[in-house]
Amino acid sequence: LDILVHKCTYCVQKEETLTRIAADLGTDWLQIWGANVHLHAPFALKDQQLILLGPVLVSRGSETLSSLSHRYGSSPSSIRKLNPLESWEAIEAAQQLLPPSTNLCILPRFCTSTSAPTATTAL
Repeated sequence: LDILVHKCTYCVQKEETLTRIAADLGTDWLQIWGANVHLHAPFALKDQQLILLGPVLVSRGSETLSSLSHRYGSSPSSIRKLNPLESWEAIEAAQQLLPPSTNLCILPRFCTSTSAPTATTAL
């Protein structure tokens, strides 16, 4: 049995909000909303709805976890959490380059807000 899981895709659970999902992932709800132009109302997610978390980066083999974290304003722990690799500890300990052609989900820190969306927020 093969199961295909797309990087940077999330299945919304009952009563979840962009704010809660973003907080669990260490990012901002605007970042996730920006990756989902099809969401007309970010406060009205449906159970089992698929949403995108952010872009998928294909490593060139010249990046370290630290350099990616710095470039995109994301924490190393966020990158590790979104991209389970068995070799993270070895890569980090030796400041090794990431293997070329590794697909990585990255949540850059480009969008931030001061408040969460609500049903009464004008969009």
